[in-house]
Amino acid sequence: MTDIVELAYKEAAVALSTQQEAVDSVRDRAGVVVAAATAATGFFASGVVAEGEASGWALLAMVAFFVAGIPAVSVLLPFLEGGGYVRVARQRWQFRYPLSDLREEVSRKSESELLQAATEELEKLYYSNQDRMKKLVSWTRLAAVIYAVEVGFWFASIRQGG
Repeated sequence: MTDIVELAYKEAAVALSTQQEAVDSVRDRAGVVVAAATAATGFFASGVVAEGEASGWALLAMVAFFVAGIPAVSVLLPFLEGGGYVRVARQRWQFRYPLSDLREEVSRKSESELLQAATEELEKLYYSNQDRMKKLVSWTRLAAVIYAVEVGFWFASIRQGG
């Protein structure tokens, strides 16, 4: 029984570690989206600045750029957890269970029971983080879609001639 419980604990710990890597990956992708949008906006906007007059499409593109920045920045900043608002400390990402929380139970429980309790806590952290992860991915996708719309506005502005 102890081997199974120990294996479950190790698997739960690995799942949390993998989840942390996934969060970092989503944030990296959001950074790439912002960088690409910034480069595109700089490229397209330079023509508008050179002409001195912006069309309605160009203005829409600039508005889209700033609107898309809201979800993108909320993904990139660690204290803004994908929802665009500051969260309290107890609701932040957690990828490790502090085993010190089990100290009181050490004298009352067997090693197998302790590992099982720690595994259950790791599982709770995983599912709590998973909900936040879904929001992070959604905000990143929203930013990418708005940035794509922005580029469409720029092309419409170019086609219109301003």
